[in-house]
Amino acid sequence: MTKSSFRPTGPERLEVRDVPAANFADYPVLPDYDAATLANVRKIAYVGSVYGQNESAFLKVGDSNSASSEFLQALGSPFYNPVANGLANYGTEVVETWQRYLQPIDALGKNSFNHFSQSAQGGFSTIQMLSKLDREIAETRASVALVLTGTNDIHIENNQQPFRVYLGEILRSLSDRGIVPILSTIPFDRLYGAAGWDLRVMEYNQIIVEIAEEYRVPVINLWRAVNPLPNNGLKYFDPFIGRDYLHLSSSPDRPGGLNAIDLAYGQNLRTLLTLQALSQVRHLAFEAPNEVRFDATWQPLSSNQAVFATASDAGSTAVVTVQEAATGRVLNRIAPFGSAFRGGANVAVGDFDGDDVPDIVAAPGLGGGPVIRAYSGLDGRELFNFYAFEPEFRGGVTISVGDANGDGTDEIAVGTGFGGAPRVRVFRPDGTVTADFFAFDSSFRNGVTVAVGSSDGGWVAAGAGFGGSPTISIFAGASGQFLRSVAAFDPALRSGVNVAAGDVTGDGRDDLIAGIGIGRAPVVEVLDPVSLQIVSTFTAGDSTAFDGVRVAVARGSQGIVTSPSRGLSRGARLFGPDGIERLSELAFDRGVEPYSGIYVGG
Repeated sequence: MTKSSFRPTGPERLEVRDVPAANFADYPVLPDYDAATLANVRKIAYVGSVYGQNESAFLKVGDSNSASSEFLQALGSPFYNPVANGLANYGTEVVETWQRYLQPIDALGKNSFNHFSQSAQGGFSTIQMLSKLDREIAETRASVALVLTGTNDIHIENNQQPFRVYLGEILRSLSDRGIVPILSTIPFDRLYGAAGWDLRVMEYNQIIVEIAEEYRVPVINLWRAVNPLPNNGLKYFDPFIGRDYLHLSSSPDRPGGLNAIDLAYGQNLRTLLTLQALSQVRHLAFEAPNEVRFDATWQPLSSNQAVFATASDAGSTAVVTVQEAATGRVLNRIAPFGSAFRGGANVAVGDFDGDDVPDIVAAPGLGGGPVIRAYSGLDGRELFNFYAFEPEFRGGVTISVGDANGDGTDEIAVGTGFGGAPRVRVFRPDGTVTADFFAFDSSFRNGVTVAVGSSDGGWVAAGAGFGGSPTISIFAGASGQFLRSVAAFDPALRSGVNVAAGDVTGDGRDDLIAGIGIGRAPVVEVLDPVSLQIVSTFTAGDSTAFDGVRVAVARGSQGIVTSPSRGLSRGARLFGPDGIERLSELAFDRGVEPYSGIYVGG
């Protein structure tokens, strides 16, 4: 696998992750950030900033090697001398990183280095770490997590698949809460000798790097770092257990020592690598990326031109890109919420001024005030703006456009993002509300996706965000009255569902399009919005990926635009209703990379 410098100087194409991860032994010792991982950690860090995670705190997830007083704890002492211990030898950035994490993070006044972690304790397997994670997150409000697990799991027979699942749950839980995980491979375990156990360690390390690849998170290759050390970086003897060959060794004079003589010991070398990895993350994830620059000259769109729009996901400047449906050619770009806003945007296409030229409307993602902004397709000027919900709401807004009430003009339907009750509102372009209702029980707080159908009298479809059932409810666009519902996918799933509407079958009536949410293969269904019968179904890309799929219909065409729900795999693609791919990776030439994913609208 080709990796780039951890400080890329320019845009870089995202790697395709349809192949297994490289052999773990070939991974560099320190994380090496490709464009996809860089974009993802920036997205996670942005989410954490919105949720109030403490940028001066990290937490530990692990077992005795992480709970040990010989790992990091000495660095938290008020008497620790960075010069005498060799820390100052590694540059001002590493020293500043150490200083950053000296702030108290718990009720006892402990800092990140010497805090007792509930999710890192001796003997813990991965499922035990997971069971304590919520409490540790609540106590520390950390923005980074150091995750080393597997040294106890390897002793559980036939545990490889549960280990994979539980480690994935840890990474998902951390990422969803805005905490950047830094994974680590595990050292050899020679407590019972090398025979058989070395292979088991290597098998688990391969799983670790595969999970890191899947979730686009950095990984320290500790196994590779400590292998050349005496006894592979392991203790020969422990005063409590006798013969050891299991726990990482530590310099007898300086547990926090980072001088050359100290780095012959496993825990000391791990301490240095951890500080260097934290320094990387501090600069890459928590410092604002460079301002996005692009040609703002507006290319006029033509009457009834077939176009669609994409918008950046969280973590980079919210840039909306207008593309030609027939070729994928980029026509225009705008940053509707300013270059400083990094919460992403949702986007749709409509005609708001009656000139038959497609106009663009955008809503902010997580962290932005719920302001809707529309732009003329003819000259790019702002047509209008209004608040979709209360100005203090910061959960993001989903958006769709169509003739919701059958009056021959386009309305704008909006839905709440994460954290808000599942409220849907329908507006005229002048900001007048024509319908206002809850799509699901008001206690559901995971957001709602929306789509507007312009046929059959006008209708609004609503799907639940991640955590909800993939059931789609359809309402009368004029009144918000409930009409019917359908389980687009297995109702037992909690992946949520993305929705879109448009005439993709060419019968003059808008079809209902459903895309499965996060955690499942990217399956798309085309349904009749009245009979709710499935017209067609297809997989939008790699059937082994579990990122789900976002959907839209390119205005003025029968093309279904897709992108991954998790925004971590590829750019947008365009399919026919038969599932035949017409255009692929349409969004790579967007001028805003590296990016964490895209939303699609038509």
